Amino acid sequence: MRIESTTVVMPRDIFEDRLMRSKSNRHKWEDQICDGITIADLEEQRIRGGVRLGVERGRMPESSLMETTESLVEKLKLTTNGKLKNAAAVLFLRDTSQFPQFLLRMARFRGNDKMEFIDNQRAYGNFFTLLDAGMAFFFKHLSLSGKIVGFTREEKLEIPAEALREALTNALCHRMFHNTSSSVGIAIYDDRVEIENTGHLPDELTVETIKQSHHSFPQNPTIADVLFKTTFLENWGSGVGRMVDACKNANLPEPEFNQNAAFVWVTFKRATIQPHNPTTPQVNTPSTPSTPSTSKREIAKAKRLKALLSAIGANGSNLRALMESMQRKDRKGFVSTYIVPNIEAGYIAMLYPEAPNHPMQSYYLTKKGRELMEHL
Repeated sequence: MRIESTTVVMPRDIFEDRLMRSKSNRHKWEDQICDGITIADLEEQRIRGGVRLGVERGRMPESSLMETTESLVEKLKLTTNGKLKNAAAVLFLRDTSQFPQFLLRMARFRGNDKMEFIDNQRAYGNFFTLLDAGMAFFFKHLSLSGKIVGFTREEKLEIPAEALREALTNALCHRMFHNTSSSVGIAIYDDRVEIENTGHLPDELTVETIKQSHHSFPQNPTIADVLFKTTFLENWGSGVGRMVDACKNANLPEPEFNQNAAFVWVTFKRATIQPHNPTTPQVNTPSTPSTPSTSKREIAKAKRLKALLSAIGANGSNLRALMESMQRKDRKGFVSTYIVPNIEAGYIAMLYPEAPNHPMQSYYLTKKGRELMEHL
């Protein structure tokens, strides 16, 4: 391969990638048969949650809500002759241990380089598991502010959550899955956030033109089509524009795109340099009044709050899992007693604050919530 004025031996992974891209879709890794997995190995709740979103947005027929899981997977083009494709594993496989490339690396560095870790984590799983883990990491390490609008509290990350979610979705969708040593990475520094994935921009785009209006050129068309039908991805190349607009609306610089021979990455600048502060600030814990009856109520309230925050944990949790963990069956009562008050208090935040009833809604501890956990 030619690099400027020098001819060098092409690295094996680049050669394999170009070879894969030269083949028709049926030869792509995502469309190859995934041996050893069946419908029972997929997360049905994820499939049906995505289908529900697709129906609500008019991307899938309403009759889809009544179909069997087998029928839905087939209509999403995740099977060949009744056998599941690798794309089905990427999106919905419950146990991904046979796929080391289904990996998300996450790090918070001290300063503006990679010399010292503050937090270093790895998550393995399907697309949705990794998306949840990545968003939880953002909520853990980026500043969150809130204000009361009407009767609700609006929570905002210092970098818009919708921009980060779009960038992470793109990284997880458009990466090189056939390379078993590949992965997606999140790096948070004092002055910026970087999201990277193995691969390259489409030949039709460059780091200079990607912010301009363009068509969609997905690296993995089958996976991208499922994510489009379930509303997690657009197929008109509009994702970059939405990231740019979200940053502009938050008075932040536009995200920057870069690539080299192995990786593509997007950089979000933080509004101000945010050094890590190891000193734990004071947190107002529930007070203990003098009367015995009130004291008991306060103690019980603190125990319930601790149970909720512990159930949410470092990686967040959805409503169903929280109710099971806390042995509650009244969904309406649980939301009004546990979820709403603690969102208003700023202890927890929603993954999709713009859509409270999102079928894949999850809840995460805010910085204030994590600090409170240490005192309960």
